[in-house]
Amino acid sequence: MTGTSVKDPLAESYITVVHRLLDELTKGIEQTARIAELEAEIARRDAYQDVVTSLVNEAFAAEALDVEADAFDLPAFPAPFPNRFPILDEWSDVPNGVTYQGVDEDGLTFRNYGGTRWTINPDGKPSHESDTSEEDMSELAPFVEVV
Repeated sequence: MTGTSVKDPLAESYITVVHRLLDELTKGIEQTARIAELEAEIARRDAYQDVVTSLVNEAFAAEALDVEADAFDLPAFPAPFPNRFPILDEWSDVPNGVTYQGVDEDGLTFRNYGGTRWTINPDGKPSHESDTSEEDMSELAPFVEVV
């Protein structure tokens, strides 16, 4: 046989199918690589989710403290006098031995000892068991610590 070729339609059909399969495999490999890149990007973003959540929660907490401070005409958070927080809703919530007063700072200061409320002199020493009624204490509430 010299210089002549026989055209085989079946062989050409197989070759066409093989080329198409190779093209599809190449596309599949490219898509798999792109999926791996996207999964890596998602993992990087998820790694920061805890940090983002923490920052958002801190921002909400600071905003809530600012709102509470505005409600009682206290300095905005962070307060220049950190002992102004926490704000306690009832005199019985104040821990033993802590000197406190109403947020309006009307001059009346108290200290709890074993569930008993004592009036505090200007020199910071207890003078006597408080005769301020529960209703009056409710009007003075909320309370903050006095330094």
